[in-house]
Amino acid sequence: MFFDHVIVCSVTGSTQAGMIVCFAAQDRPRKVIGINASAKPEEDRAQVLKIARNTAEIVELDREITADDVILEDAYAGERYASPRTRPWRPSNWPRTSKA
Repeated sequence: MFFDHVIVCSVTGSTQAGMIVCFAAQDRPRKVIGINASAKPEEDRAQVLKIARNTAEIVELDREITADDVILEDAYAGERYASPRTRPWRPSNWPRTSKA
């Protein structure tokens, strides 16, 4: 099975940048979509690009990493990242206890 798109949380940018470089070295094209979880998407986009370019140079990648390689979805950043809850969230698979 081959996934042509991979989604990753991106805050500091290092994981997304490393994946961009790794996939750029492969024969089959693949996109890395970062889900930005900070309130600074433009700064984060620049950071991902900087880390990816530096990493590509270190590993001697045979092509340039460009801004088009950095896909950062910011619809979930800042206040949009989470919604307040009136009670704590509890996964349905957590053990339940009962009082006797």
